[in-house]
Amino acid sequence: MALVMTATQRVELTVVALDSRGNPAPLEALAWNSSDPGILEVVPSADGLAAVARAVGAAGFAQVVLTADARIGDGDVPITGLLDVQILPAEATVIQLVAGAPTEQ
Repeated sequence: MALVMTATQRVELTVVALDSRGNPAPLEALAWNSSDPGILEVVPSADGLAAVARAVGAAGFAQVVLTADARIGDGDVPITGLLDVQILPAEATVIQLVAGAPTEQ
């Protein structure tokens, strides 16, 4: 199920990493990204354990993608987390009336 936001909203995200038994687990080399930067921007915190995702204009779908290394120390065990995000248009703030070309009656 996707997180639903409007085109004027942002959301704070945090990492919860668990081992196979549900215990908190550490991660290294966290990298946050957006699958579509034209829809959603993702800005990580200084320590990488959180981020802010914000709509940047267009309505549509994007994913927050978090990649990390699950093995602390030597060697790499890549792990990826995904969050589906749907951006909807915000409330109307302007009404424009558009006239067609005048014609004879």
